[in-house]
Amino acid sequence: MQMDPELLRSVYEESPIGMEIYDASGKLVDVNRSCLEIFGVEDVSEIKGFELFEDPNLPQEMKDKLKKGEAVRYEAPFDFNLVRERGLYRTSKTGLAYLDVLVTPLIRDQEGAPSAYLVQVQDITMRRLAEEGLRESEDKFRDLVEQSNDGIVLIDRQGTVLLWNKAMEDISGLRQEEVLGKYLWDVQYEMAPEERKTPQDYERLKSMILEGLRDHEAPWFGKVSEREAQTLGGERKSIASTVFPIKTREGFMIASINRDVSERKRYEESLWKYSYELQERIKELNCLYNVVRIIEQPGISLEMILQRVAEILPPALRYPEIARARIVFEGQEFRSAAFRETRWRLASPIYVWGSEAGRVEVFYLEDRAETDKGAFLEEEGIMLDAVAERLGRLIERLRLERALRESEKEFRLLAENAQDLIYRIRLRPERRFEYVSPSATAITGYTPQEHYDDPDLGFKLVHPEDRHLLEKAAAGEVEEDKPLTLRWIKKDGSIIWTEQRNVVIYDQSGE
Repeated sequence: MQMDPELLRSVYEESPIGMEIYDASGKLVDVNRSCLEIFGVEDVSEIKGFELFEDPNLPQEMKDKLKKGEAVRYEAPFDFNLVRERGLYRTSKTGLAYLDVLVTPLIRDQEGAPSAYLVQVQDITMRRLAEEGLRESEDKFRDLVEQSNDGIVLIDRQGTVLLWNKAMEDISGLRQEEVLGKYLWDVQYEMAPEERKTPQDYERLKSMILEGLRDHEAPWFGKVSEREAQTLGGERKSIASTVFPIKTREGFMIASINRDVSERKRYEESLWKYSYELQERIKELNCLYNVVRIIEQPGISLEMILQRVAEILPPALRYPEIARARIVFEGQEFRSAAFRETRWRLASPIYVWGSEAGRVEVFYLEDRAETDKGAFLEEEGIMLDAVAERLGRLIERLRLERALRESEKEFRLLAENAQDLIYRIRLRPERRFEYVSPSATAITGYTPQEHYDDPDLGFKLVHPEDRHLLEKAAAGEVEEDKPLTLRWIKKDGSIIWTEQRNVVIYDQSGE
């Protein structure tokens, strides 16, 4: 097939492999950009015409083979200092580099002599240094492996265990001599918990390891995974492993670093349990908070309060999707949506003035009991008791307010029809009349509204010579069971004698 010359030229120029083209005599004709970078040369003009067979870095035996028309490949050190000393060409590099060189004779003539040479060059310095470093550090590596706190395992390309360090013995309970030479999947199967020792599990382990060895890659390489293991003594452990491929002089192998994370797993489980319980308590607190919010809504009726409380109870339980609620009070029932009574029930009585007047109930539509104590948590019982108690106190307060309103209504009816002047004045935080009976107009000449408009009117009415007596009474310095006789100055200026009894009301601080 005829290749497009422009395509071939593009491949040549863009190749990451350094390429050189020499003519039949061995003179350099052209190089690509990668080759210039490898040899530290800025422009091809600086090395054009360079003699291949005069290169001091090209071994003589390789030169001889090339002249015979044979392709050669070799890895060898390339001395840039030697290039500088001999002035072969200008280069920005110094010291030694390791090169992988392939020289191929091209288009032989009728006599079989090459008409050109293609040289392909790769800088393998880093790889060679790494390999040498690896060889030098093998002993140190073995010491490190044995002293490591992490379990380290190494298998060869057949899957046979080559390395099983002391830490791995402690983690697994299997001694090195019991493991070396065995297939890793056999060892892991031996360590698996009883419920995972099935033929399917065994085949899965084996195929997974063999595929990684065959393909030299796997999605689980380099990733931390956790598995449950069981020692010969029956102790269950959680093991975190990182598996990775390594290339050695003996070939491709797989290594793993293993750590016993059983303690951490137990801590995580405890933390999860604590977090879960905390979320449950938050749900319960939110329920109690919402109960308070419902109760404190202005103008809301008791019936509406009981209905809304019944609706917010199911979401506060551990299994809200199957929870239902009902509040029973004085023959009435207030139910949550889709209510259905079942035998899985938790209830708290509502007490009003010490007598049971109703109950708060929650139900589960199915059995969710995890212990002998039933499906409901102890904390949920406490929450339900708190809701029932709060409702009981609410009902008591509502009944007390209703009784107080009725009492005030009777008091106001009495005061409105009394011949005597009856008033209530607040002294703190600011002085103001809270109530003045209609008889004020007939007795003082001032209407109740005029008293409301002027908080000091009550003191202004008193004769200046008697005002100190009223001030003492307001300060609580006069005995309440003794009448106080005062002169009052009416609106028309006339003076009348009055007898009044004062009752001082104190707040919680005693003022």
